[in-house]
Amino acid sequence: VLGLLDTAAKHGCPVKLVAVVHAELGQILGLGWLTDQLEARLAGNWWDSMALSALREDLVTKRHELAEAILSIHSGDGGDATGAWRVQLAHEIDRFMSMTAELRREGIVDVSRGCTVLA
Repeated sequence: VLGLLDTAAKHGCPVKLVAVVHAELGQILGLGWLTDQLEARLAGNWWDSMALSALREDLVTKRHELAEAILSIHSGDGGDATGAWRVQLAHEIDRFMSMTAELRREGIVDVSRGCTVLA
């Protein structure tokens, strides 16, 4: 919640708009599933646990950064912020979705796969 408030203040927009963009990102990109898979992963040792934790934090950070990027290209006219983003970055979005689709088929999300998807 604090991240959403910070983003709203940075962009001078309502928190509700930031929350909507954040939720739509999760829905469009399947970020909830990816987060759940990382949280369910059992770490073999302390280093694995630290790597998984860092990866989960990176996912949260990147989601907030992406929401900020969407809000910066949004004209502020009350239109569809994520719709404009989807048009402008269709190739990158398709690439990410292809990679997560592959993870879903394999059924494994570990640190190396997660890092590759977030790169």
